[in-house]
Amino acid sequence: MDFNKVDDTGNSLDELVTDIKVKNTPFKSVFSDPSKFIKNRSDNKSIEIKDLDDLYLKGKEDSKGLLDEHPFMRNLDCKSRTEYCFTNKDISKKCFDKSDTLYKTYILPCKMRTELKKIINFINNQDIEKYKDSIGFRSQYLSKGVYIHFNRVLPLFNFNEKEIISLLESGRDYDDKKNIFSSSIESEGDRGMYFEYLFKLFNKDNKLLQDIIDKYIDILIVHFKYNEVEAIDSAFKFLNTLVVGSDSFNSIEKHYLEQFRKFKEEQRKLLYSSESE
Repeated sequence: MDFNKVDDTGNSLDELVTDIKVKNTPFKSVFSDPSKFIKNRSDNKSIEIKDLDDLYLKGKEDSKGLLDEHPFMRNLDCKSRTEYCFTNKDISKKCFDKSDTLYKTYILPCKMRTELKKIINFINNQDIEKYKDSIGFRSQYLSKGVYIHFNRVLPLFNFNEKEIISLLESGRDYDDKKNIFSSSIESEGDRGMYFEYLFKLFNKDNKLLQDIIDKYIDILIVHFKYNEVEAIDSAFKFLNTLVVGSDSFNSIEKHYLEQFRKFKEEQRKLLYSSESE
């Protein structure tokens, strides 16, 4: 099961972009109070929303110093980005043109966020008991500690240091002094939370995983300068490891089974050695 691919077959942005919000942003939509974003022309000519770029935002750069012709869009939720797409024909054309920078930078992420919601909903409703029954033995993966798994195993599966830090931070609750991945901040590094129990928490609270993923994406963007597409793509990569039966999950399960096999072999050698003596 591969959730990394984004479905680009839809023709209507209204169908592709739902009311998904970019979390933790202090910005209101430009459309709620355009006077804050528009500088008045000297001739007092009536200002329209399509004039935003020419009057105030033209030539702004993104976080990596690249020219961004529509920089305010990164602070808009997906619904407002859609509204902007229909301000005039030229902008609308850019929003639907998959080769255009505006589409790649601001519309594609909204479509990806829609797919994120689907995979999160799938994970929240997984039947892990059925999975364990179908393979005929207790899953090694589901019996592992989450915090240690992030630190020691995910780096073996193409997760870099920035992503590991972001994952660990995304589970923190400083007010309650807890981390969902390790039971408490004070006990980080211990086995703490097991994957089997974590999956049950996701099933019990459908907002939990969504909040974690939203925070993960925000940390990558704000602290590690990922662009929105890169951050969301990384979130897909992580979510794939949580889909029981996915290629990513099965690869990690295979890793744990191999480690378990080596452990058993070492135990047998030690037992044989002690009996020989």
